[in-house]
Amino acid sequence: VHAPQKNYFTPENDPAHHNWYWPDIAQMGKDAGLSKVAPVLVTASDKAPGVYPVGGRLRVSIPNDHKQYAIFWFSMSGVLLVIYYLSQLGYVETAGTPEKPAKDAKQQKEQEA
Repeated sequence: VHAPQKNYFTPENDPAHHNWYWPDIAQMGKDAGLSKVAPVLVTASDKAPGVYPVGGRLRVSIPNDHKQYAIFWFSMSGVLLVIYYLSQLGYVETAGTPEKPAKDAKQQKEQEA
């Protein structure tokens, strides 16, 4: 029997509050007050009451949205590159800075004339 192991992203177990993020069988037995614990993890179900243990397979369904996130963020970076490119060509006006105030329509017409 192979029990899931803690990985880099798994938080530490909190035995004081009975929060178990990965099955540390020895620590769980110690927390339950047991002196001898077999290194076996049994996943039980309550589908057949009165008959224990009920074998089964633990199925964890974690959505895999990595492709969606990648498409979104690469699209956002593409949009940002287009905006930057257009701003460098002069198609996008900025609000201005204290050193270089933005041109209003009247000043722009005077410069064009």
